[in-house]
Amino acid sequence: MVDNVKCILMRHAAQDTPETRLAVAVLCQAVIDTRPHDVAGEVKAREWDAVRADANTFLAGDGLNTWAELAGLEPGFVRAIAQRETLASMLQRRM
Repeated sequence: MVDNVKCILMRHAAQDTPETRLAVAVLCQAVIDTRPHDVAGEVKAREWDAVRADANTFLAGDGLNTWAELAGLEPGFVRAIAQRETLASMLQRRM
């Protein structure tokens, strides 16, 4: 699924440069980090909860704005793609 996000973001990016690809990679990693993961052990679960919380904070805040602008993308568009991807991931886990 994350490959789909990368393709969508790169298609809408202002240009295809190494810097743009880096910015898109950062945005995609944030999307990955918001997805539920199977973790073993209480400590790992707590650590993953912290990663997810950080990713959600990033996607909701100015960090996303900065990286989206570096890629030539509208922050609202990136947020919408991230929300759609997270919802799709949650629905897939339930099946």
